[in-house]
This record gives sequence, structure tokens and C-alpha cells, in this order.
Amino acid sequence: MTDSGKRATPRQARSEQTVQSILDAADMVFHEHGVGSATTTMIAKEAGLSVGALYRFFDDKTAIAVALADSFAELLADTVVAVEALIAEKGTEAIAESLAMVVDGIADLTKERPGYFEVMRHLRDHQLREIQIEMLARWFTMMSPRTVDLAARRRIALTVSEVTRALMERAPAKGKARQDHLDEIGKLLVPYLELHLS
Repeated sequence: MTDSGKRATPRQARSEQTVQSILDAADMVFHEHGVGSATTTMIAKEAGLSVGALYRFFDDKTAIAVALADSFAELLADTVVAVEALIAEKGTEAIAESLAMVVDGIADLTKERPGYFEVMRHLRDHQLREIQIEMLARWFTMMSPRTVDLAARRRIALTVSEVTRALMERAPAKGKARQDHLDEIGKLLVPYLELHLS
């Protein structure tokens, strides 16, 4: 039984499986070719479907990118909850640890979903970017509610978001070099946040 009390029919299960196949295929195609150069034909071929079958679920590649972005948010949900609990407990003392948790969470996600940065770049003007900025600004308010006004918190959030994305995109694929690169993001941003939030 589903949460709504309705039993999933085989047709629904097949539809969900098809949608997941399209998202998995799109993730790989976007990673290899970029969203701009990717086509629905490429995605359908990677998924083992006809283009017509793909269009039963998505209008175009941007709709697929949006669905992928939603799935990224779901995969990061546990990290978001953990960071918010840490900030609620420690305030500004949580800056370094919470930033490391976010960076590690995104790093883990990009192993599973290599198209993450391509999708996020394509959707820069999509509402997801605004949601990310609002989330960071809310965290900074929790850390230091009296030190900076809303406009300043949003500027800080935008800076942290853009710097983190730019540096993580250039991280080596694996090994100690990757972890060293990720650690450098914290070394760069923690003093910046401490300056503005302490």
C-alpha cells in the first residue's frame, strides 16, 4: 500500500520505473554533453526508449532537468536537516562544521548524480537557485540573527553558493586530491562567514 492508501498498479509502477530510467539517462547525457547540447533523442536512446515514449512523461529537456533538480533536492534532504539541527544547537560555532557537511553532501551527490553541476548551471534562473539562496540566508539568520540585515544575508548566501559551486566543479574526480580540494573550500569560506556573521 502507498502512503495514500492506494495500491500501486503495475501500470503505475512501470510508469515510475520509466520516469526513473529517463532521469538516470538524462543525468548521464547532461554530464557528458551538457544540457545545452543534449537532445531528447540522446536521452531516449540512453534510456532505451523511443522519443515518443519520453514525451509521454516530459515536454522537453528542460522539464527533465527540473525533475532531476527536484531529485537532487530530495537526495540532499538529510544533509539539510542535519545542518539545520547543528546550527540550532551551536549558532556561529557551527560555521565550519556545517559548511563541511554541505560540501561533503554535494560531493557525495555528484558521485551518484554526475550531471548535477550541468543541470544546476542550466537552471541558474530557475526557482531552485532562489530556494538555495533563501535556505542559506535562513541558516545565516539562525547563526547570527542580529548582526546582518536580510539584504546582506542574501548577498553572503549568493557568494557562498556561487563560490562553492565554482570550486566544486573543478574538484578532481577522486582520491586524496579530491578531498584536499574540498577541504580548501572550507578554508576559503569559513573566514569569510566568520567575518560577516560573528
